[in-house]
Amino acid sequence: MRVPTPVPAHPSERLFELAVDAMLVCRMDGAVCAANPAAGRLSGCDPGALIGRGLPSLVAPRDRRRVRALLALAAGERAPQAGELRLRVHHREGQHLWAQIRVAIDREAGLIYVVAREAHSAVLAEQELLAARTRLAEVEQLAALGSWEWIVHEDRVSWSDELARIHGHRPATTDRAWDLHLEGVHPEDRERLARAVGQVLADGDAANLEHRIVRPDGEIRTVSARVEVVAEAGGHPILVRGSCRDVTETRRVADAQRAAEQLFRRAFDDAPIGMALVDLDGRWLRINRSLAAMTGRTEVELRATTLRGLAHPEDADLTAPFDHELASGRRRSYAVEQRWMRGDADVMRVLVHASLLHGDGDRPMNILIQAIDLGGTPRLEIRRTPRSGRPVRTLRVVEPAG
Repeated sequence: MRVPTPVPAHPSERLFELAVDAMLVCRMDGAVCAANPAAGRLSGCDPGALIGRGLPSLVAPRDRRRVRALLALAAGERAPQAGELRLRVHHREGQHLWAQIRVAIDREAGLIYVVAREAHSAVLAEQELLAARTRLAEVEQLAALGSWEWIVHEDRVSWSDELARIHGHRPATTDRAWDLHLEGVHPEDRERLARAVGQVLADGDAANLEHRIVRPDGEIRTVSARVEVVAEAGGHPILVRGSCRDVTETRRVADAQRAAEQLFRRAFDDAPIGMALVDLDGRWLRINRSLAAMTGRTEVELRATTLRGLAHPEDADLTAPFDHELASGRRRSYAVEQRWMRGDADVMRVLVHASLLHGDGDRPMNILIQAIDLGGTPRLEIRRTPRSGRPVRTLRVVEPAG
């Protein structure tokens, strides 16, 4: 006949011994009365060695004040029956391991029950995550790049600190609903942004767009945004992630440059005098209609020659010293009268004004040519006059002969 396994007289004692979590039973002054094997493993010693020790001695020095405050609170009549906190437990080998502590007070029995669960890995992961978020916030601030995340099924949108600054708000930890997130977008752009996000949710592809935002003070800014979706293995969207960069000043500069270019292009193309843009070797880069008309050539015919090729053979080298000074950056401009050959072989007198245009770092880049058909107007004459013992070219306005 099989003998049944005896049932322990006190099942709770057996559970105490087998528990995975560390368990302590203490008197109201904090002295340990009982400790289970898990408590010994957490502290790195035999459970019996914990008997008689005070609770403050079992934690890291920097956490002992909190334990003493807990014991003082337990002695009061209005103390809560249970509480939870996170402490560093002192290990015999000198390590301090994070643990999640739950405390229950039994006033009638005069005992304090402590349950501790190892939380070191979780705390380290949280600290690493916090450090990563801090680094991300620093990078976002340096790059002026903000970000947001929309947890779709919870309808909860979180903003990074930099995004809050871009929108003109103080960084906050509270989240917002998607509709409230859209309130920061310019009314004329809300539908377009919502449509882009809807398309991202539908097909899973990222989208790039620009839209305007309105700050609390009414200022309108332009942001360049990227929106992408994060989905689970089955393809169901978990969250939508967006990033925004404030490009307001960049767009203003670009618009100003575009306006300046349009102004120059109109002034250049519609000028009543001949104008051309040439490189430092005199090759044509841009020619206006007036220059083609005054020389009696088409633009194609002009491009087949060079600026020097328009000059009368006797005047072809007249501007060479000035051109060399322009190309080297020693001169900003010059004006000289020169004879040019028209397309029909007639000779014309032209006042040529050349101005140096600079590139990055004040580097000589191109030359702007303005040509005026002098006809019978006063002309510029180049003469050689001695100065400091050497001949130099000077420009002088003289009356036309006859």
